[in-house]
Amino acid sequence: MLIIKRNGLFLIAVACWLSPIGHLFAQPGGGGPSPVVVSRVVSTRQSASKSFVGSLVPLKRSPIGSAVDGRVTKMYVDAGDPVTVDESTIINGEPLGQPLVQLRTVSLDIEIEAAHVELRMREQAEQELQASLPTEIAAAESAVEEIKARLEFSKENHQRLKNLRDTGGGVSKQEVDQAYSTLLSQTQLDIGTQNLLKKLTVTREARLLQARSKVEAQEAEIRRLQELKDKYTIRAPFSGYVTAKHTELGQWVARGETVLEIIQLDPIELVVPVPQTYIQALQRSLEHNRSTDSKLTAQISVDNMLLPHLLEGKVENIVPQADLRSRSFPVKIQIKNPATDTGYLLKAGMLARATLFIGDNEEDMLFVKKDALVLGGLQKSLYVVSKDPQTQSAVARLVPVEVGASIEDWIQVIGDVKDGDQVVVEGNERLRPGQSIAPKESSVTFPVRPDSLNQSAGR
Repeated sequence: MLIIKRNGLFLIAVACWLSPIGHLFAQPGGGGPSPVVVSRVVSTRQSASKSFVGSLVPLKRSPIGSAVDGRVTKMYVDAGDPVTVDESTIINGEPLGQPLVQLRTVSLDIEIEAAHVELRMREQAEQELQASLPTEIAAAESAVEEIKARLEFSKENHQRLKNLRDTGGGVSKQEVDQAYSTLLSQTQLDIGTQNLLKKLTVTREARLLQARSKVEAQEAEIRRLQELKDKYTIRAPFSGYVTAKHTELGQWVARGETVLEIIQLDPIELVVPVPQTYIQALQRSLEHNRSTDSKLTAQISVDNMLLPHLLEGKVENIVPQADLRSRSFPVKIQIKNPATDTGYLLKAGMLARATLFIGDNEEDMLFVKKDALVLGGLQKSLYVVSKDPQTQSAVARLVPVEVGASIEDWIQVIGDVKDGDQVVVEGNERLRPGQSIAPKESSVTFPVRPDSLNQSAGR
């Protein structure tokens, strides 16, 4: 009896201890009703939403090859490693990619060093020419003046001797002839020095230009060798991930041989096969959206995956070649890939489901604001405003739902909700099922229907 009484007391003690905790779970903080913003569930007729399952594929997939022959001296990445491109650094018109593989460049380094030595020699020759040309021209000008003076003296001397001989001044014919010979010689020297000065003056710019051209030609040769050396460092062409490695350290790779494969995961592309039955209506929807400079949206879901938020994709185009067995056309949908601490959430090769409005048949559908969805688990849900049967106060009732296609900020829901229900759109992240709330209705309204971007295009 004593034991029973003790057990009874123990059970009573436990019940009394649990009672306030249960109250705390129902009312976080122990205060009054939590203020929340609510919006109405809207019922409207829309084109039927269709879901198509497809595969996620990289937006870009690139086999990275070697542009030169060489031996691998360094491997910077392995399969699965992320690679990046620095968009702010542009080299030769392209953003600078992360190094992936390094090939041996010893012989090329020697050529580049020799080319730099040759460049320094040509630059020195240019500098010497720039310094010597004015001196040469000045010397030629002095020579011209000197020869002119000698020429004038020779003319006067020849004339004087000739006059003396003609007047019987005791000058021999030989002296006159010798003076004449000196005059001719000085005349030729004058012509030669003037031609030399003219040549130096006329060819001055040409000689400087020729020396500069030799320097520029050598600089171009160095750039050619440097660009060739750059090819020995294989870089990432875009940001993404390495998916395959086809070479190892020390291996010889030939020009054009693939060494790595890289894919881009953000954005990522979902390719869904759409049956021929729906292609014409989908084509009309695409044309309608493109005429208004907008994109046809699709709601994206991945089975058994916890998504941080609703994923939407943009329908880019329809591949005009059907699979001959299934008679379905690949439709490409581009998706912004959510980033996580360990990489992107969506991986290439995953199966995903795209839901969008398509077709000519209309159905009654329920829509809520996207903010109403609670995405804390694999099952999407929302909080519906209900009344406590005892107190008649407003409480939050958690309702699991499935989602369909979307229209702007509204999304189709399927579950235990009905037209006109109030659902929590602000403050739902801190609510608990059954919690007392103080709802304040939002003023947002459902978008006007006429020719909505996501409605049927087959009217």
